[in-house]
Amino acid sequence: WVVPAKADYPADPGAVGTLLRALVEARKVEAKTRNPQLHGQLGLAAEGEQQATKVRLELPAQKLIDVLVGKSAQQGSGQYVRLADDDQAWLIDKAVDLPQGELHWLDRRVAAIPFDAIRQVEVRLRKGETFTVFRDKAEEPNFKVRQLPADAKLPYEAAANGMASLFGHLDFADAAPLDQVKFKEPLLDYEVQTFAGGRLKGALYQQGEQYWMTLAERDKLEAEQLPGRADWAYRIEQYQYRALAVALKEALAKKQ
Repeated sequence: WVVPAKADYPADPGAVGTLLRALVEARKVEAKTRNPQLHGQLGLAAEGEQQATKVRLELPAQKLIDVLVGKSAQQGSGQYVRLADDDQAWLIDKAVDLPQGELHWLDRRVAAIPFDAIRQVEVRLRKGETFTVFRDKAEEPNFKVRQLPADAKLPYEAAANGMASLFGHLDFADAAPLDQVKFKEPLLDYEVQTFAGGRLKGALYQQGEQYWMTLAERDKLEAEQLPGRADWAYRIEQYQYRALAVALKEALAKKQ
């Protein structure tokens, strides 16, 4: 499944699956009005403020079915629907969950590398600073900092974990084809390595007050671990940027 309005970016399979299951499994509970003048009361009007949401299903042999989805039932979990070419409105026994807005139709996963699988994360800032967090064994619960002096300690044991855990559940706030955005020099370059020999290299850019991430190179990472695409750029939230570029630096500065 893809979203044509977003340059055919992959759709969220969960959102699509939930919608299709609701439509396939729904059963008619009660016939409602056939009067078009009353459709608006059910959110099933063809136009205007009470206009229904149209869901078009394309079946084999290019057969099209347009389902109009209206308001939720006042009691229970049902919903009002009708076919676009039929004035008869129905109450069905399923709620039809329609994501609100383009973003919620997209598969927003950028990276899902399990925390236990990550061996090292290195960040090289534009100003020349480098921060490397690593561990020798997957069983070790916390990462160490390679640049930390031998006689120094982290302010707390898990202080370096944020750089790695970011890549365990990284979703984007927006996305754009890489050839449609123009970046200047990156704020930083990063590299993630796994115990299985997997490797991800990319960069982080700033556009105004926004932060955008790229996934330039990958090797030996499964598709489920890295759903993001190399030919797209991903806008991330400020807290995600801070986890990668700022939090550890601030923690080390406070310790000193």
